[in-house]
This record gives sequence, C-alpha cells and structure tokens, in this order.
Amino acid sequence: MKGRGRELAELKTDATADYQWDLSPDGARIAILKNREGRIQILSLNGRAPQEITVKGWNSLTNAVWTADGKGLFVASLKEEGSVLMGVDLQGNARILWEHTGGVGTYGVPSPVGRHLAMIGWTLNSNIWMMENF
Repeated sequence: MKGRGRELAELKTDATADYQWDLSPDGARIAILKNREGRIQILSLNGRAPQEITVKGWNSLTNAVWTADGKGLFVASLKEEGSVLMGVDLQGNARILWEHTGGVGTYGVPSPVGRHLAMIGWTLNSNIWMMENF
C-alpha cells in the first residue's frame, strides 16, 4: 500500500546452491539452511545481528522448520542408514525424534500450538532383473 519498504535483512548466497528457509512463528526471524551443510543461519527482521547455529554432530542437513514456540527447529538430516528428524535448540544441541531407516528424506511441521508434529518420510524402491541367454 505504501510502496517498497526498507530492507529488513540481507544474506549472501551461492547462486549454484540449494537453500531451504522458514519464517519464525512470530515473524521476527528467518531460518536459512544451505542444503547438505551442518549449519543454519538465523536472520533477524528487526535489526538484531544474524546468528549461526552449528548442529552438533551433524553435517548433512536437508531442511529446518521452526518449533511452534520459536525456541528451536525441527531439522532433518541424512545418514548412512537413512534419514532422521531431530529437535534442535538454538545452541545447536540435537535430539533425534525419529529415525527413518532406509529413507531418503524426512520433514516435520508442528501444529500451531505445538502439541502435535506432522511428519513425512520417503523412500525409493527399485527392482532389478537379470536375464540369462537372452
């Protein structure tokens, strides 16, 4: 209604990278994750300094979604046996909530009041056939 407003935040990005982001429930911060890295950038939209969270023990993160209270994030990661969904606080401490053995990805979204968590996990299935004397 009033035209272009002031710039709220700025983030330097790699044009060849894949990013995931989520707006905090109060609308004051954005969590930005560069796929397959172990850190999350938190940008403030009210003038505070940016924050970087390094998720301890994990280096291949695939997405991050704010918890309903804005005090942490639901973060997914890949590992050799599949994928995991974790609860991560703003100091980078991770707690595994669900291991999706054999899965190639997970994602979690909290209900608005934070009492429930919708989760998805996906897998890939393949078959191979061998023909002899063809």
